[in-house]
Amino acid sequence: MSTSAFPPATARLPSGPRRSPAVALVRGALAAVAALLAVVLAVASVVLTWFSVSIVDEDAFVATADGMAASEEFRGQLADAAVEDIMASDEVSRYLGDGSGDAWYSGLLGAARDGAETVLRGAVSSAVESEDFAAVWHETAVETHRENLGEAPSDVLVLDAGPLYETVDARIGGLLGVDLGLGDQGRLIDLEEPGASGQGEGAAFLHDAARLATAVPAFAIGAVVLTLAAAWLMPRHRALAPAGVLAAAGIAVWAVMSLGAGALTRWADDVGGTGGVVLGRFTEAVTADVPTWALTSLGVGLGAAVLLIIADVLRGSRRGPAEVF
Repeated sequence: MSTSAFPPATARLPSGPRRSPAVALVRGALAAVAALLAVVLAVASVVLTWFSVSIVDEDAFVATADGMAASEEFRGQLADAAVEDIMASDEVSRYLGDGSGDAWYSGLLGAARDGAETVLRGAVSSAVESEDFAAVWHETAVETHRENLGEAPSDVLVLDAGPLYETVDARIGGLLGVDLGLGDQGRLIDLEEPGASGQGEGAAFLHDAARLATAVPAFAIGAVVLTLAAAWLMPRHRALAPAGVLAAAGIAVWAVMSLGAGALTRWADDVGGTGGVVLGRFTEAVTADVPTWALTSLGVGLGAAVLLIIADVLRGSRRGPAEVF
C-alpha cells in the first residue's frame, strides 16, 4: 500500500527556545523587583519635584509667603501672637518684670505691664496694617528661607522675625522714646526643640529632602530604566510591566502626597506663638496645590496604564486568541 495516500503529519515547530519553569520563575521575580523599585523611584521623583519647586526654591517660597500678607485674618493672628511673645521677652522683662512675684511693688509693675501691653498692641497692629507691611513681610520670608535652607542652615527650624520686630521697635520708640532692642542682631524664633544630636527633627527632614531633591533627574532615569528592564524580563505581554508601574506609581503618589500634606498641617498646628501662626498659615498655603499634583499623577498613571493594556490586547488579538490570554 502506498503511503502517498496519507499526507505526512505536520508539526508546529517552536518559534524559539523553550524556557524551563525555573528560569521563567526567576525572570518573573526579577521583573517584579525591578517594577517595584521603579515605582519607588517614580514616586520619589514626583514628590521631590513638588518639594523642590514649592519649598526649596527661594522665589516660590517667598511668593507663597507674600500671598499670606494679604489676609486680614492672618495679620490679626500675627499681631496677637507677636504681642504675647514680645511681652514675654527678656527685653520687656528687663524693664517691667515678668508679671510674677508678691513684692509690694508687684501691683505697680502689673499696672505698668498692662499699660505697656496696650501701647505694644497698638504699635504691632499699626505695623501689620500699614502699607509697609508687605515689604517687611517679604524681607521676613527671604531671611527665614535663608536661615533654614541657606549655605549655613539652622539646626532647628526657625522664623526670622527680625524685620517685623524692628518695625514694631521703631514704632514703640516713636511713641514712648524707649528702644527695647527687639530687632537687635536678628530675632530668630525656634519652631521646634533640638533633639539629642542638637538638631531638630523638622530641620533634619528638611535638609535631607533638599539634598535628595537634587537627585531627581537620576531617580527619574532610574525609574525608566527599571521599567524597561521589567518589561524585557516579562516572558509575554511585556506592556503589562510599564502599565503596572504607571498605575502603582500614580496611586502611590496620590496617597503619599495626600497623607503627607495632612501630617504636615497637623504638625504645624502643634507649634505655638508667633512661629506657630506663621508656620500654620504657610503650610496651608504651600500645600494648597497638593491635591492638583496628586490627582494629576493619579490620572496620568491610571490613564497611561489603561492605554498600554488596551494596546497589548489589540496587539495580541492580531496573533490569535492564544496571544491575548
